[in-house]
Amino acid sequence: MLLYLVRHGQTALNQTNTIQGQSLDPHLSSKGLAQAHTLASHLALVPFTSAYTSPLHRALETAKVILDAQGKGRDDKRIKVKIDDRLIPRGMGIAEGREWEEVEHELGSGEFGVEEDEAVRRRLSGWLGSLLKLHTPAGARTPGTPSFGFTRAKNGEAVNPFELMKALPRPGISRTPTTAAGGGLGSGVVLCVTHQECLTALLTLLMPSSSPPASPNPSKGKVNIKRPLIDVQIPESVKLRENVGNTGVAILRVWWEEGEDGELQPKGRLEAWGMDEHLEIED
Repeated sequence: MLLYLVRHGQTALNQTNTIQGQSLDPHLSSKGLAQAHTLASHLALVPFTSAYTSPLHRALETAKVILDAQGKGRDDKRIKVKIDDRLIPRGMGIAEGREWEEVEHELGSGEFGVEEDEAVRRRLSGWLGSLLKLHTPAGARTPGTPSFGFTRAKNGEAVNPFELMKALPRPGISRTPTTAAGGGLGSGVVLCVTHQECLTALLTLLMPSSSPPASPNPSKGKVNIKRPLIDVQIPESVKLRENVGNTGVAILRVWWEEGEDGELQPKGRLEAWGMDEHLEIED
């Protein structure tokens, strides 16, 4: 499975550095729409088999632009984006509508009603877990065999993550999996359009040493993840940064290996994080 994680395009409130959170739901600005179209042209040959988005306009509009570009000039049926409330941004309480500079040093005080990190991670963990369950193969693959090829050229040099698209099926080749999700070979190319805070939470969940400790009081709903959902490799060539720009892209490659107990375990490699080379053309 190949998972493309995309941050939505820019809004007018992004331009003024205003906290949007969950209650403010602006549409894409003209620049944000242009960003979405630029990204869509770069992803036009990626044969997405499913797509997910936050219900907020800025994410939903970005996803629709990307998927519309997929359908141009093709006879095959376009995939429909699935709206998932777990992909909404962090709730920022009464700070929503204010500029970041006004409140950024006070957001951790508790007086603004900001959604806690654990709550954000919990819902993102739930979404990622359901996605993995849907794509888990029905039978074992050969241990150590990924669903897709490697990402280094024969000379050992790292390949630009956008080059990954060239190795994927071209238009005209069926984009429908040969077996149903959950009963196939762990295949599929998934688009997810979401928000900055969700990308940060997903990165935290994927970090090899970042699993939160067991909650001392599970009754209060604390997240309790015993181990990472995916055993992820993060190559040194992938530069991690907390902030992902508008229409920035992360690419996660996932496959399944049979463990000593015979159970299939998801393995992964983060191929890119916050990639925004497509915007260089726009600039």
